[in-house]
Amino acid sequence: MNAWIAVVAIAVGTLVLRVTPALVLQHADRAARFEARLRHLGPAVLAAMAVSTLFAPGGEVPDDVGLRAAAAIAAVALTVRTRSMLAPLGAGLCVVVIGRLLGA
Repeated sequence: MNAWIAVVAIAVGTLVLRVTPALVLQHADRAARFEARLRHLGPAVLAAMAVSTLFAPGGEVPDDVGLRAAAAIAAVALTVRTRSMLAPLGAGLCVVVIGRLLGA
């Protein structure tokens, strides 16, 4: 339940951060650099949430952090290469399953 509260709070925060500048600056000329940075705010927040959940769930580093890192690297590599969502998911899952079968 706490995870859902955090997800909703972050979603609301992201929405506020995206809408506030538009409301404040609606009559002024917006700088292109400002808009470019604002566009990357949502993905940056999601990346921060994913990394903290992946490598330190509950605030503690898990025993299988190496296996998690290997799965994340495989998924990111396939994401960059294929621009698909299914292939990285499958690759990360395969790395975790093979690692657990091998006792990692």
